[in-house]
Amino acid sequence: MIDTTKFRLRGSVWRAGLPFTFQEFKQRARERGVFVTIDRRGYVWVGASLSRFAYGNNGILIENQTALDKALNALLDWLNEGFTEPKEIIFTRVDLCWHFIGDILAFIASHQGCTHPQIRGQPFVRAGESMWWGTKHAKMRIKIYDKCLESARRPGSIVRVEVTLIGYRLRLELAPDRGLVNRLDFDVCYRAFRRTLLRFSPASHAKIKPGSISIAEFVAIGEMSGWTHNGQSCLEIFIQHYTGKKRASEFRKKVAAAKPQYGAIRWPELLPESIPLPASHVGK
Repeated sequence: MIDTTKFRLRGSVWRAGLPFTFQEFKQRARERGVFVTIDRRGYVWVGASLSRFAYGNNGILIENQTALDKALNALLDWLNEGFTEPKEIIFTRVDLCWHFIGDILAFIASHQGCTHPQIRGQPFVRAGESMWWGTKHAKMRIKIYDKCLESARRPGSIVRVEVTLIGYRLRLELAPDRGLVNRLDFDVCYRAFRRTLLRFSPASHAKIKPGSISIAEFVAIGEMSGWTHNGQSCLEIFIQHYTGKKRASEFRKKVAAAKPQYGAIRWPELLPESIPLPASHVGK
């Protein structure tokens, strides 16, 4: 659930009298995927993938609070070799993520034209590989991509969804009083992840411009959205009043073919309210 993090070690300073320099420690940290800096004010900043530090591979997900605490404590213990014990940890960036078994093409098709109320602009798409919302300077970013392709350089059936929270957006989502984020709670992180993805305006509910889709696609959207009138479905109404029995079979096939493109991905089903679905891992 939690991968990349950036945080400040408040009150922590470089230990005196060590047999190695800060630059040597910094190089060792980089080899483990940990980035450590000391700014002009003397503040210590750390950036790291908790999954990569704990398991050697960020394709293995942190699945619960126990695993989260273990990974973070291991990282802090390792940092204590060079720095004094911090008074507190102040998180400024957290990447929330989960893996879903599926086809990246279905995820991309289902989100064509989707916008997110908390991110400006339309999504960016890399054909057959990934889709994302938000520029590198945005305080919230969402990315959907083929994790197998990224890790093993070959397409696979595990789709990774990441939600990046930075600065004030992180505090809004993870801090109960919108103050500083000093601790990571797995359940709070999952609820924020779920809440963010449920805010999507899916293709099946998007505004439809006249002439932009076919009648079969329009009816498919109605079927996926549950449109009814007097107990009749959108498809039944259209066949009864406009298509006729002779063309009904052909029209049903067109609607069925259009359905996967509209509403194939249902976030409420993929993200249950209480706990996430069992995790799928890459490289375990």
